[in-house]
Amino acid sequence: MASAKEGTGKERRPVRPVVLAVGGLCLVGLVFALSSSGSSGADGAQFMQAPQQASARQLLQPGALQARSRVQPTPEWGPRWHGSSKRGGKYVVTSVMGLDPERLNIFVKSLRRYSPATRLVVFVEENTKHQLLEDNDAEVIPFKMSEDSALVLYRFELYKQYLGELLVRDPEAGVVLTDSRDVLIQSDPWADPFVQQLVDEDSMLFSLEGGLAVGEVPIRAQPQNAHWVDTCFGEEVLRKVGDGAISCAGITIGSVSAVHAYIVQLLQTVKYGSDQATHNYMLHYLGPRGRLKFPYHMRRNWDSPVHTAGYGWPIVIDKDGVYRRVNGSVPPIVHQYDRAFEATKVYLAMYPLRSEEYVWQGPDCVKNLLLDSVKQCPPEDGKGGDKGKAEGGKPAAQAAQADKEAAAAEAAMEAEAAAEEAR
Repeated sequence: MASAKEGTGKERRPVRPVVLAVGGLCLVGLVFALSSSGSSGADGAQFMQAPQQASARQLLQPGALQARSRVQPTPEWGPRWHGSSKRGGKYVVTSVMGLDPERLNIFVKSLRRYSPATRLVVFVEENTKHQLLEDNDAEVIPFKMSEDSALVLYRFELYKQYLGELLVRDPEAGVVLTDSRDVLIQSDPWADPFVQQLVDEDSMLFSLEGGLAVGEVPIRAQPQNAHWVDTCFGEEVLRKVGDGAISCAGITIGSVSAVHAYIVQLLQTVKYGSDQATHNYMLHYLGPRGRLKFPYHMRRNWDSPVHTAGYGWPIVIDKDGVYRRVNGSVPPIVHQYDRAFEATKVYLAMYPLRSEEYVWQGPDCVKNLLLDSVKQCPPEDGKGGDKGKAEGGKPAAQAAQADKEAAAAEAAMEAEAAAEEAR
């Protein structure tokens, strides 16, 4: 027992039981108040990651998981949110190998239409033509894959190196990692307040699949995703994450710091070649246990800047070709737009691929325009004009006679063809 004379050197009076009881009650009240305010606050990493002390049973309940990850209809601003405080570059990074140029054109042209200042970085397999990309001011980086590699994972190795260098060169940059075959841009993603928030907070987005008609789609309800998780991480992990909503690995948005950290951890975690299984394992298994190495957010498909169309119905494509959710919102980025009936035809028509530009120099000659810079057409009756001569120095009368003979010959050929058909 500590001496009563410590500190001041004076003898202290013994602490009475009543004082201890009152002090204990005050301490309990203080702890309760702090815990209450902490649970209602939404700042820093606290609202971006689930608390580690949550029980496994609670984490398996979708409602509890969503609440801890702050899946809300409207964004919740973090403590650093004061408008767009960062002024780094904006990058869209993708990879291409043997892709249909018409589909690639939809992605590239729609991005250039709505976000012309964005730096488009495309890793291109060395045998893939990339003139379309160069024509649209893309940074093209050729790569060569070994025969035993698959682009689905090899691309992350490419992204890791590029973003690692970008992190040094432009640490305040924003990054969109994306597929390209089935992606449509409908507005500048960097103008979206939530995307700005992700960059400002050095966080990234897990966008969930589902729609207003079907709700969120749990992993266990989609056989392919369930199989991937089971194969890569085992039946026990599938049981624990199966109620979590599927998140698509096709598009990732955030700060260069967070996205780079995500890629590094994904490559450290991945098993048996499935980026999709690893992506969802990270979100629903590592995330709730506080084991992700970057801050993150989740958003429902109908509230996210990225709309994944696989299960995202109902949707409306209006008369102007704008892809709208049934609630009227227009997502900046649409992924898997080709899943919607007739959508591909709409966007192929909106963004046609032309192999070369069309140039018209004007007519050979004009009538009733008296300018030295244009050539006058001769009168139809052969009189007047350039001393009665047509192009090539021939008299106009001779030219007219030649036209009549050509017309007669054409008529004779048509008559002969008609007679042959009648026989």
